[in-house]
Amino acid sequence: MKVRDCLVELQQSIPQNEAELLLIHILNQGQENLRLSRFHLLSESNREISNSDVQAVRNLALKRSQGIPLQHLTGVQFFGEHEYKVSSAVLIPRPETEILLREVLEAFEERSKPMRGLEVGLGSGILSIELLSHFPGLNMLATEVSENAIRVARENAEVILGKGYPASLDIIRVLDPNEVLEGVLSSAVPQFDFILSNPPYLKKSSQEVEKQVLDYEPSGALFPENGNPSHFYEKLACDSRRLLGPEGRLFLEVPHERSEEIVSFFQLKGWKTELRPDLSGRPRVLICR
Repeated sequence: MKVRDCLVELQQSIPQNEAELLLIHILNQGQENLRLSRFHLLSESNREISNSDVQAVRNLALKRSQGIPLQHLTGVQFFGEHEYKVSSAVLIPRPETEILLREVLEAFEERSKPMRGLEVGLGSGILSIELLSHFPGLNMLATEVSENAIRVARENAEVILGKGYPASLDIIRVLDPNEVLEGVLSSAVPQFDFILSNPPYLKKSSQEVEKQVLDYEPSGALFPENGNPSHFYEKLACDSRRLLGPEGRLFLEVPHERSEEIVSFFQLKGWKTELRPDLSGRPRVLICR
């Protein structure tokens, strides 16, 4: 079967862009060099595909049509300037979280001296790794509850930052999901220049989360275990000032539906706050000083 005929068949069950990505994923398997891009795929529409590759991409398309996330089928997602490994152990990186990354990058873009940052909830490592790839003088400490997520983050760090990454990224495994700062507060660490987090903040009983997300992404990264969707914001508002230096800043992704409520809580605790919008104009990032 030719590329164009395979894509036409796949588009009967899944969108064109997803069909292209799945076919590229299959054709690139085992290829270390000269990996196929979307441009090359479409420019080689007469290329013959082996029967085994056709059957493999059909199987993936069937799974995708049944709701399995595209990123779980390909095993990767692009974020910032790099491709990251993802799995069912971590949240799939979202475009909204790139707004959080951008705010931290812009805040420190002219900073030349060494910095120290803390990420609360490492996940797949996308935020800490992107920041470390931009700032050579940065050292990051990150907390994470899930051992499987830490494994994914370490794999991403080794690929993107190189095998020397442990010198710049220190990870603390947290045993109590509701006490993500305890390990940091109890250790003798220098004051941080910034803290950032995209914490679990969804309500289980609300319409804030799609069925596909509920079915396939880790609930611990979506919902606070104690049922209070503002739990981690309250913890950060109360405890972060003990960890930040005099000019330190706190960067948080927030749910736009409850952004004003979260801002009010930080203001009551004495923080100066700024809300920044995402690309659709909805409040998405809270910056606190």
